[in-house]
Amino acid sequence: HANADFHLLHVIDSIGIPEEVLNAADTSRLRQEISDEARCRIDDFLERSACNVERTQIHIAWGTPWKEIQILAERIKADLVAMGTVGRGRIKGLLLGTTAENVLNSSGGSVLAVKPDGFVSPIEPALWELDPATPT
Repeated sequence: HANADFHLLHVIDSIGIPEEVLNAADTSRLRQEISDEARCRIDDFLERSACNVERTQIHIAWGTPWKEIQILAERIKADLVAMGTVGRGRIKGLLLGTTAENVLNSSGGSVLAVKPDGFVSPIEPALWELDPATPT
């Protein structure tokens, strides 16, 4: 919808970092610097895109990406969650990143999975031979 609000979420992945480390007083400055850098990158992205900045709300969260996506989607009652599909993991042949897969599996709403430019599936497409006697 042309008048829809656009919420852009960037999650700073803190999987595996103990909560007490994330909340320690001496890490708060580093945490703020990382959040500020994420915000600068988002602002740069929005400047280069055709996005209506006036209708864009930026969210930066720390945590497990798929959980933070679900939390925000539920809080804002999102009609659609759009996200990339291929993670940066090391598992060659993984079609969906684990974040996208977890969002798809746990979402109560619609999810649009977008593949990146230049994506080539590591799985060869099946070639089906139709039996002429079989109706199509």
